[in-house]
Parts: sequence; C-alpha cells; structure tokens
Amino acid sequence: MRKTLALITPLMLAAGLFAAAPAQAALVAHYNFDADTTTDSSGNARHLTAAGAASLTTGQFGSAVNLDYGEFLWNSDSAFDISTSSFALSFWYQADSASFNNMVTKINTNSDLGYAVTHGSTTVDGDLKDVTGGLVSAPRPGSDGSTFQHVIFQRSGGVLEMYLNGTLFSTDSSISAADASGNAFAVGARNISLSGAINSGGGSFFFDGRIDELWAFSNALTSDEITNLNIYNSLTAPVPEPSALSLIALGGLALACVRRRRLAA
Repeated sequence: MRKTLALITPLMLAAGLFAAAPAQAALVAHYNFDADTTTDSSGNARHLTAAGAASLTTGQFGSAVNLDYGEFLWNSDSAFDISTSSFALSFWYQADSASFNNMVTKINTNSDLGYAVTHGSTTVDGDLKDVTGGLVSAPRPGSDGSTFQHVIFQRSGGVLEMYLNGTLFSTDSSISAADASGNAFAVGARNISLSGAINSGGGSFFFDGRIDELWAFSNALTSDEITNLNIYNSLTAPVPEPSALSLIALGGLALACVRRRRLAA
C-alpha cells in the first residue's frame, strides 16, 4: 500500500501543478468585440463609447470591430492613465490603408503624447510622449491588409518594447515619464477629449480597418503571457481537461497495482 501511495502522490501533485494558474497581469480593460463594439468584458465596466457607425465583422478570434475612416471608440476613465509606469497594450489589427494612422492612443495634446500605437506605410510604432519619451517600431507586414497581425506595446520598468506576432522587434531605454491624463483613451483616433470631442490635431489620421481582442494592463506582461496572448488570446495556456487528468491518475494506479502483484509473487 505504501508503494502504491508513493506512486500516486506524485501524480496528484502533478495534476495540481497543471490546474494551478500563475498570477496574471493587472487588467484594466478587455474588449473582445464579440457581442458588440463597446463592452468591456473584463468585468471592470470600462465600456467604450462609439463615435460613428462602428460595426462588427470577422476577427482573429470571433468578431472584430470595423472602423471606417472617421469612426472611433473612446473612454475617459482615469484608469487608462497607465504610461507613467509599467503598462501593456495587446491587440490584433487589419488595416485597409497603408498611410499613417492611429490604432490605440491616449494623447494629451498634439505635441505631447501620453502613449500611442500607430500604423504607417513601413512601420508599426509604439510611441511615448511624442518620441522624446521613447519610440519603438516593428516592420509593417505587407499582408496586414488581408491578415490580422498581433501587436504588444509595453513599458517594462524603464524599457519600452514592441512585439509583433510574438516577436520582440525593438526596445528603447531612453524614456521619460508621460502624462496622459488630459485626453480620453481612444481606438482608431488620437487627441480625443474627455468628453469625446475631437481636439486640434485629432481630426485626421483616423484608423481605417479592424481591431480585435484589445487588452490594456497596468503592468508589464511576462514572456509567457506575451506568447499565450499571441497563440491562445489568453494570459495562460490551456490546461488539460479534468477527464484527461483522471485517466493519467487511473493509469498510474493500475501500474502500481500490477507492480505490487509482481513483487508479492
């Protein structure tokens, strides 16, 4: 019996390790754009407001929000004032235009950015405080007009990082603090006031395309979380089904019984 328990106990411990989930990044909001264009599915109730007739279309995971030029989404909650310390933004995009435009931003004035993820003719950029606060870039994929691309822009301590499709392309450690408190968090536009109005410098460079699975975090992501978001759209990898773990445990028990009988013989 002792030998049987000695074999079963490690299996039970292993099952416990499979089931345990690591601590997750501090989630500010998550917009999956499956049910509608504005709902925050994180449970934090930081819902977006739509300016224009934004619609749903096929996304990377379920549905995505489709933004025609001039349409955008916004939220004025101060919880999005995250750029003065570690933060992360993660989302999928598909662009209808290769010209410069704004995908996800919280910009204070036209010359003093809080933070912005922009799309240009040759690069996808993560910008903090209008370049002087830091700038990181990844080459713009030529297929981003037909295939969704995954972007993670984050500040990890004193370093800015830009990931595209799970690969780290650029870092910048010469960054400074950024005050993003003057304007709203915006999807598809820049320089949007806390009341949703377009400020000077905001009435241009709208994003024309689709955004899917937008996550905002108030701390940096780990390498595992970055990989999991890129592959599974989740901070954690899938765990085995309970039925699979039960089969493993039963197999171990049967093996232990057979071994015990052989020893007794």
